[in-house]
Amino acid sequence: MARSAQATSTFLLYTLLSLPGAVLALVVAAWRYGAHLDVSPLLIPALLVCAVMAISVGFAIALAISNPIITNLMSNALIFTVLLFSPIVFPAKNLPAWLFHVHQVLPFYNMAVVIRAGLSTGVVTGCAAAFLVLGAWTAVGIAVTARVIGRPG
Repeated sequence: MARSAQATSTFLLYTLLSLPGAVLALVVAAWRYGAHLDVSPLLIPALLVCAVMAISVGFAIALAISNPIITNLMSNALIFTVLLFSPIVFPAKNLPAWLFHVHQVLPFYNMAVVIRAGLSTGVVTGCAAAFLVLGAWTAVGIAVTARVIGRPG
């Protein structure tokens, strides 16, 4: 099987596998916390771009770094950064201004923006910019993956 077909099938499989868990998490969160979700058609492209961006960047990291210890270190550092230092589960105003500006070009905050926009009405602004940032990260992830899988090996 061609390496590009393997990468494409991996992207598709992981995207499809991630969606039921995301839907279940939203249903449980809405039930548990009594949150009213106003699902809009924007949610479909938001979920897809978030899934493909995360998979493409993760795949690029996994393939581009040949040492599994370094890959593991990078993954854990990303988890730590996302959970503790990104304005996803707490307001951006709680961060120093410079750190919030950094997050505006990283994918995590922008993923939260587009998902929130797909689940609420009138709460989120800057959705187009968030989609552009996620598109750029997706393009970089796919480009790195394509370059790595295109190497003779």
